Amino acid sequence: MTKALSRVGSAEHCTLSKDEISNIASTSSGDIRAAINNLQFSSISGFVPKSLKHGKAKPVTLGGKDTSMIMFRALGKIFYCKREKRKESDSMSSPTHRDDLIVQPEDILDQCCLSGSAFGLFLHQNFINFFDDNPLEDVAASLEHLSSSDVVGSSITSSDMSTNSRVSLDYYEGVIAARGLTYSNSLRATADLCAKSSGAWRPLHKPAWFQVRRKRQESEIQSHFLFSRMMQADLVLSTLPYLFHLKSHCELNPAQRMFATDIVVLPKWKVYRSENNDRLTEHETGSIETKEVEVKKKLNLDIEPSIQDDDVEIDDFSD
Repeated sequence: MTKALSRVGSAEHCTLSKDEISNIASTSSGDIRAAINNLQFSSISGFVPKSLKHGKAKPVTLGGKDTSMIMFRALGKIFYCKREKRKESDSMSSPTHRDDLIVQPEDILDQCCLSGSAFGLFLHQNFINFFDDNPLEDVAASLEHLSSSDVVGSSITSSDMSTNSRVSLDYYEGVIAARGLTYSNSLRATADLCAKSSGAWRPLHKPAWFQVRRKRQESEIQSHFLFSRMMQADLVLSTLPYLFHLKSHCELNPAQRMFATDIVVLPKWKVYRSENNDRLTEHETGSIETKEVEVKKKLNLDIEPSIQDDDVEIDDFSD
């Protein structure tokens, strides 16, 4: 097809290079009509055939398929981490050797709809289901890589707002998490092991981090309504535990007492179980934002003056 497009271009006096014609031929997938149309559009005066990305010029793909990757495929390519079969001349030098991945994690992140930090959250939430047959050392190594990625993308590490360091570190957070999981999976270290391993379908779930964040926002808003006259900075960690452990509960009203019990008393055993409504759908974007207005509507905190903190009194004790 490249030769045919070159002849058409010469007949129509198109000024396209061999690389551009080859790119049009590869993206047309054998469709000669689509290839000629793309050749025509590329030859239009005023059309910009190149786009700048990271300081490099890359040709624009015309008539090609959408290269974006949905979340399901992106996570699956990390968990199943298919590898290329090495040549016979190549020998495994050590147990830590890994065959080359068919798809690199950097390419997956570039095509995925998730940020690096969000991608790491989804990997952290779901990886254990794919390591059920792996030795415990693989799980420990995976958690170590996930912890390292979390440190790289934390707000403390990326606190310099004068540059794009936060964006770059967020990207590297996802790369470290993805490469750490693929490397730690010893049952898929080579192409032969990947062929022997079962590729059974497993459901994916949303990270529990979103639920914890939502619960925290709800608790913060509720504390502002119930204890508006108290210092919010010390309320949860100092004031509420002190008031709760007083025998009289300092005349807390029922709403305040219920909130204090929920915050102060921690259950002895609490295991997170993924519910059916936490499962990912095919077109999930992964960004779950909780707005303050929505939380207020859900809580329905139309607090009456009678249950505000006006009735909170601390009795004076005399020696």
